[in-house]
Amino acid sequence: MVSFAQAKAIDIAAKQYPRACWIVALHHHVVEYPMPAKALSERIGTALINGSWFLRRLQRMADHAVVMHGHRHIDWIGECGGLLIVSAPSPVMQAIDELDTYFYVHTLAVGTDGKLRLLEPDRIDLPGRQFADDSSATETESGSVGDNSTPIREIR
Repeated sequence: MVSFAQAKAIDIAAKQYPRACWIVALHHHVVEYPMPAKALSERIGTALINGSWFLRRLQRMADHAVVMHGHRHIDWIGECGGLLIVSAPSPVMQAIDELDTYFYVHTLAVGTDGKLRLLEPDRIDLPGRQFADDSSATETESGSVGDNSTPIREIR
């Protein structure tokens, strides 16, 4: 839960620095993901209990803020009320050593209009461990960064 005092502190800071851009980093997500869940237990008690209230308070900062969170670690980027929300996938949560996994490095930029922009993220792929026939573990090379030669594409 985000307390009234915490939300008020954000309001005060935003008023003191009206041209600043903000990353609001949370553990729990503020809204449910717009996708079906395999089980009801995936939904119960995972989002902030007052997430919709908190998002309404942040809407006035939508052009200058992004909300980033983890918790369920679903690979999802979306908007709610004009506010950009970035959910972080995790290379370790529910991961199996033998399977490949990944995470993202996000880049934010301020446009000429003063609005905060999320640029195309860099995906970092981490190969799973390959085990020899004799069951002794041998690690593969460290994770590789995707091709950085692709042009930057703005997500929002």
